[in-house]
Amino acid sequence: MTDRLRTLISAFEIALATVASLCFGVSFGHTYGVDNQVVYLLGSLRLLDGSILQRDWFATQTTHYHPTFKYLGAALIALDRQGRAVAIAQTLTITGGILCVYALLRALCGARRALPAFLLLLAIASITRTSAPGSTYVFDWILQPSTLGSVGLLGAAAFFARGRWLASGLCAAGGGLFHMNYLVLLIMALGVAHLALGREGLVGRLLLQLVPPSLVLFLFLPMLLGATSSPAAAEAQRITFEIRSPHHYEPSTFESGFQGSVAWMLLGGAGTLCIATRYAPAARRLAAFIGGLSLVIWAGIVMSTLVHVPKVTHLFTWRIGPHANLLLQAVACAGAVTVLTDPRSARKAPTLALMLALGGAGVIGMLYGNRDATALPQVVLGATVAAAVVAFASDAMRTLGTGTWNARLGRALRQVATPVLLLGALAVFVSATREQLAKYEDRSNVPEGIRKHEADLCQWMREKSPKEARFLTPPDLETIRYWGQRAIVVDWKSNPGLPDEVLEWFRRLKDVTGRPKFSSRKDLAGYDDMDAARLAKLSAQYDVDYAVIRARKERALDGYPVVFSNGHYAVLDVRGKR
Repeated sequence: MTDRLRTLISAFEIALATVASLCFGVSFGHTYGVDNQVVYLLGSLRLLDGSILQRDWFATQTTHYHPTFKYLGAALIALDRQGRAVAIAQTLTITGGILCVYALLRALCGARRALPAFLLLLAIASITRTSAPGSTYVFDWILQPSTLGSVGLLGAAAFFARGRWLASGLCAAGGGLFHMNYLVLLIMALGVAHLALGREGLVGRLLLQLVPPSLVLFLFLPMLLGATSSPAAAEAQRITFEIRSPHHYEPSTFESGFQGSVAWMLLGGAGTLCIATRYAPAARRLAAFIGGLSLVIWAGIVMSTLVHVPKVTHLFTWRIGPHANLLLQAVACAGAVTVLTDPRSARKAPTLALMLALGGAGVIGMLYGNRDATALPQVVLGATVAAAVVAFASDAMRTLGTGTWNARLGRALRQVATPVLLLGALAVFVSATREQLAKYEDRSNVPEGIRKHEADLCQWMREKSPKEARFLTPPDLETIRYWGQRAIVVDWKSNPGLPDEVLEWFRRLKDVTGRPKFSSRKDLAGYDDMDAARLAKLSAQYDVDYAVIRARKERALDGYPVVFSNGHYAVLDVRGKR
């Protein structure tokens, strides 16, 4: 094969991997102005128009823990106010992040096998949506700081596997600049990984790897110290763990979900054993990287369940669990493809590899066999069984003798194995991705925006109320501050991070819901029991100009002029009764 032909083949492989990655990114949909974006993009709105939200407590008097993201958000919103640029950036970010895994696979199992392994991995990721227990994920349906943190982590892994420590450290720093939690956890994991690689060159490796992210961490140091040194820290943690975010911080409530992580560890271990003989340096480095992630994750889980240490729980170590799973899936796919395209490699792998593979596939089958994601066990079990059959057949051929016909048959099988496997992996990927792309419209709101009754209310707020107005709103109506661009008293979604601010946020929630013993999200319904006396008290206490009430609830509040109504919400003018 000539050098020109190799270059053309390599270009084709990269192009196909890029197109597949782009399809994977599009499958998450194009969405703007919902969920976490209504919190993280508030600063972006204020950068573009400093005259809005000046009387909003959360927007102006709390410490925002993703400060860098507002500059990116402002640039994207400035390009298109309907959010198209934000949505497109989400797709491109996911595409770039998952291509980091393709680069990793090229180092892990060679350029020839990387593409089928990558397509197989994308099929698995399309089915799992890169999610893990504790409402964690690598990529989600909106562009947010964690999306960029994930890209930094995956880029760090790709360069780490190649032994390029400075580039890996710069990726970790870049991702950490947008997400401090990822930064702290990745610094710890990288330190463990380098220790696992041995003492040779340790100091130099650590300096190249950790100096860039440590410099970024220094920028966040005041925020970190403020979160841990406040006398209110214990009470703020209780509110965060038990009331606001038990879905994140109470691993005992979703511990069964970690069985999937164990399955991927088994399959990843099998894959490592299958590729270790030929691609030993890259496999060893990646194993150390995944080992560092896993130690940080599981140490945090143990210290948040068996031994409850609140400060460790607050680290939210299992946040990087889906990233470890994705890397383990990549290793497993690399191992399966290596065996399927070169059965001789299976002879060098220990019997333990087969045991781990079958064990991991069995766990996946039990966990997902009765769920909607029935394709996942089919993909994993199919790849595992196929690799096992090829390995056994290879051994059988070897025992039959070493004649010319046997050698020719072996060479012929190896020559056709890669293109055949590539077509098979492409078919599996297309099947999995097509199903996800069919849900594109359900996952997208660009350019339609938010629900019409909320959009009408927010349009009235922007166009008919003064910019300095402050609204009392249902605390579960999370889009109203962002789209209405007016100050509100408090909502459930926008919880701050520093202890004193958490206590103030919680006090405001108890006030507007009329629930002094607020204990869970269900207590938000107390807002709808608003009576005239409570409304008058809140209007005076928080210097409110307008109150948003759900339709027909305003009948219990006679005496306040209704200045807007659309059948879902009514706005009462309370300025004359303050």
